[in-house]
Amino acid sequence: MPAMNPDPQTRGRLGALFLLGLVLFLPPLVGLAGPGTVLGIPALFVAVYAEWALVILLLAVVLRHAGRRRRTHGR
Repeated sequence: MPAMNPDPQTRGRLGALFLLGLVLFLPPLVGLAGPGTVLGIPALFVAVYAEWALVILLLAVVLRHAGRRRRTHGR
């Protein structure tokens, strides 16, 4: 398997996604979920898993877009 060497645009998007994930999981922002429940599940758990799913989804979108561009441009 060849090593992935992302182009500068993809590298920038991955860096921005890393920073977004870092900010989303900072204790002050995680604590905004507050007490309470969502469908019987503590709101904190729902918020953390929703943020985690968002980061994974965005990562998949960025990498899929990079893969398509790489196949199209023959890199």
